[in-house]
Amino acid sequence: MNCLGLRVSSSKIAVVILQKNDNDLDILCCETIHLPTALSFPQLLHYIRNVILDFIRKYSIEVAALKLTEGNSFGTDSDRLNIEGVIQEAFAGSTIQKIFLGRAKSISKRLAVSDSELKDLTKNKAKPSELSVESWKLCSNEQLREACLVGLGAIND
Repeated sequence: MNCLGLRVSSSKIAVVILQKNDNDLDILCCETIHLPTALSFPQLLHYIRNVILDFIRKYSIEVAALKLTEGNSFGTDSDRLNIEGVIQEAFAGSTIQKIFLGRAKSISKRLAVSDSELKDLTKNKAKPSELSVESWKLCSNEQLREACLVGLGAIND
């Protein structure tokens, strides 16, 4: 089973593809998509939708997860919310069998960790027990680690 984990900002999207086989869990892909600034916003949304659908097709994604903007965020970025909406629409219009949309609380619940343990994971002060050290090292920044963790949450759901 392949799982797509995403974390969005207004200028880039962190993408992690997890593969689960029996008891083994590996990261197949860990990358950041930098969003082109030359496109108008509607063209950018169309571009994002196509890129997400390409990942779904290329990796035969069965489970998809998106780290949502926290409800208590100050100065919520409307562009990020629009991008998250387009990604959800792409999920719904694809062959994905299961979708998980998670904020910190729901992710920590699915990973069976406390809120402070989840923060330690995102800050790279700890490693998820499901992943090897080599796999976790691929998640080289906080956004990639959040994308990975939301994907793990979807697998554990």
